[in-house]
Amino acid sequence: YYQVEKAKGGAAMLCNGIQVVDPRLSAVMPSTFVCNVNDSIIPWYRKISDAVHEYGAKYVVEFGHEGGVWSTRLYPDAFPPLAASPIPCDIEKEVPIEIDREGLEEIAKQFGSAAARAKAGRCDGIVIHAAHGELLMGFFSPLFNARTDEFSGPLENCLRPLFMVIDEIRKNIGRDLALGIRISGDEFMEGGVSVDDAKAISILLDKSGQVDWIDVSSGNDGNWLAKGIHYSSMYVPLGAMVPLASAIREVVNIPVMAVGRINDPVQAEKVLADGHADLVSMCRALIADPYLPNKAKAGQLEDIRQCVGATEACISRCFQGVAISCVQNPIIGQEKEWAELKPASVKKKVMVIGGGPAGLEAARVTTLRGHKVSLYEKSGELGGQILIASKVSSRQELASIARWLVLQVQKLGVDIHLNTEVTPELVARENPDAVVVATGSTPPHLSIPGATEQNLVDERSALLGKASVGQRVVVLDGTGHTSGCTTAEFLAEQGKQVYLLAKGFQVGEAIDLITKPMVYRSLLDKEVTLMPFTWIRSISGKKVITYNTYTFKESAIEDIDTVVHAVSAVINNQIYKSLKGKVKELYAIGDCFAPRRIENAIYDGSKVGREL
Repeated sequence: YYQVEKAKGGAAMLCNGIQVVDPRLSAVMPSTFVCNVNDSIIPWYRKISDAVHEYGAKYVVEFGHEGGVWSTRLYPDAFPPLAASPIPCDIEKEVPIEIDREGLEEIAKQFGSAAARAKAGRCDGIVIHAAHGELLMGFFSPLFNARTDEFSGPLENCLRPLFMVIDEIRKNIGRDLALGIRISGDEFMEGGVSVDDAKAISILLDKSGQVDWIDVSSGNDGNWLAKGIHYSSMYVPLGAMVPLASAIREVVNIPVMAVGRINDPVQAEKVLADGHADLVSMCRALIADPYLPNKAKAGQLEDIRQCVGATEACISRCFQGVAISCVQNPIIGQEKEWAELKPASVKKKVMVIGGGPAGLEAARVTTLRGHKVSLYEKSGELGGQILIASKVSSRQELASIARWLVLQVQKLGVDIHLNTEVTPELVARENPDAVVVATGSTPPHLSIPGATEQNLVDERSALLGKASVGQRVVVLDGTGHTSGCTTAEFLAEQGKQVYLLAKGFQVGEAIDLITKPMVYRSLLDKEVTLMPFTWIRSISGKKVITYNTYTFKESAIEDIDTVVHAVSAVINNQIYKSLKGKVKELYAIGDCFAPRRIENAIYDGSKVGREL
């Protein structure tokens, strides 16, 4: 269903993420990766292939071997990692087994057998994953190949394992299926694969006559920063890896695919028109909006829901072994149940109170189902807390979530009332059949000895400029998510000296693993002082008394002008409580129901819209 929605939406070629071909890994990796290790996968391939072919799309599958970026840490009975040399990667820190020729031949045959099953499953092509520091890339990375045998030294030697895999695959599929190779155009690690190395690799792949296209990614999954760059959260510029594809295209004759934060059809067309690539991959762009291609063809550019690089619900969940979703598209992962929006059997008059992401999505979906909807917002602008979060330069793309939702409810003719605070009396006058309360949350009141309205402010007031913040600032990261870290970023960008405190092992402890390295780089670049294991005890004049959350030893930060707190919000549900028992149907969604994240708010809105 996930792939079919994208085929319906106009995608030309669909590709599964990397699939495991080594049976020794399949026993412990099925929650994270699809495993192609026996013929049981063939019926599934056929089901997907036949379904996407019905809409004119091609279906290809990607095969790889984790190599040295795999760990047995969570799987004590698992087979140890294999690599070119016994050099541990920075993240897993587990010394891999140095694979020998016999082992390489065995793995090459595993790739070949997997390819034969893909062919039997009516797939259209195969991609060999030779990127991101995994097994095959490890042989041509100077950082991870310390061998002195036939698989070391000149580049041709280092590429032998890859060509062993290519030969086995071609032996099993002939020329019936297309074959692409994914490489890292730059490893983004000092001393690692450079773009010049990648060009040399690509020339040899092209000359082999065995490869139909090169997919140019980047990075190494064994290093946090390199991994963060190539999986590309909103901290990475749009199209950041296009120059790598462009460099490869200059030296090869086969097609080259550009990837990485290409999330807009205009941007994609420019990549092609300027000669940087022959193909563009738009994975997360099609997660945010599976119908992007058809909307682009129809000239409906403003109706495209653009990916904003919030990786917490998509790629980060892959690494946790759970089903992906999308921060702003709750249909992802639930296509079977939610892709078709059924008209309401009974049309109702619905009042939605609150114009943040939850209320906007509820109004949108409810209207699409045929209900008559009125949307009330206390302030003069729709968007809720998204408008606050997007004040930070690194998070500005979040604003497009609100823009899209606002545009859609406007186009649908939702009756919008701004600068209107809803009271029980107003609800009684309107007499709706159902009321959806999405009034969000408010910052809490912190009781800290020595605090005043001048020296202690909440992060929302700081970001909106409603509170005066001095030159030397302590920021309290009480949620572990992005609010504390991004508030610190925001203030540091203004030239302020910022100390960021957190009770746990890290600041931003709950930030997803793809975004976190980029947040840290930004904070450190702005010279924010990171202080984990540290929390506030009191304020004494311009002195902030802190304590270590493990030893309870106190210390002081001197000459502090302002303390900004980013701690868990408080439910704003007074109107919900006052309407209980007074309206026919009453719902609370978003932060009004429970303070969480944008994804939860939009999901709540979509869910209630489908239930009304």
